[in-house]
Amino acid sequence: MNDLEYRLEIAKKAALIAGNYVKKSQFNIKSIDHKTNVFDLVTNVDKKSQEIIISELSKTFKGENFIGEEQKHSDFAKTGWYIDPIDGTVNFIHGVQIFGISIAYVEDGEPVVGVIYLPVFDELYWAEKGKGTYLNGLKISVSSRNNLQECLVVASHSNNFQGIEEFDRLKKLIGKIRRIRMFGSACYHACMIARGAVDAFWSHYLKPWDVAAGYLLVKEAGGEILNLEGSKGDIFRNDLLFTNAKISKDILKLLKE
Repeated sequence: MNDLEYRLEIAKKAALIAGNYVKKSQFNIKSIDHKTNVFDLVTNVDKKSQEIIISELSKTFKGENFIGEEQKHSDFAKTGWYIDPIDGTVNFIHGVQIFGISIAYVEDGEPVVGVIYLPVFDELYWAEKGKGTYLNGLKISVSSRNNLQECLVVASHSNNFQGIEEFDRLKKLIGKIRRIRMFGSACYHACMIARGAVDAFWSHYLKPWDVAAGYLLVKEAGGEILNLEGSKGDIFRNDLLFTNAKISKDILKLLKE
């Protein structure tokens, strides 16, 4: 077992342990706090889930960088573990069961190990650089759809003026694609692209822990990640477009009109 394979196995174990805790705790939330504003929420379950993940990882990888959503950051390490203990916290709080645990190991700014666990669905997604993407042990791939009228696109939005601008862009897709959906979880969106259910995902306010694992899942499943200028995307950009690699140019053209 090489180093990345070993890291992948430990990450999968940590995601499963944290995910099972989160699933059992959804309807027993003890506290809800605000972070940057009234809409930016964190629960005691988010915090405990992050503790569980870092504890499991640090048993083996002591002294490495652990960058979790529920801690303060002055900058983002180019090499280390990126952790979202509950991606989809608002869904989680409201009893909507679309949320996930996201763990990625990043080397020199590039995700090389990615794990996402959707606990309610008991779906464990993982990828290792150069080895493909898997769902519960079965290899998966992005869709082959290349006609926009047959494509399903998902999006996120923020609660600020920029969020209104995002809706203006999304309006340009209406009538050109089959449907737009908003599920409220970036890692869920990435999983749906990696398994071929959804054809594109666009967002304009992402953080590295939101997308590090999903970035690798989509890439290893045959997809493409770009920024809105059309260049290769990276996890430190907040504007990213994930696609099945067949409709990237068409979607970008519509969003930039």
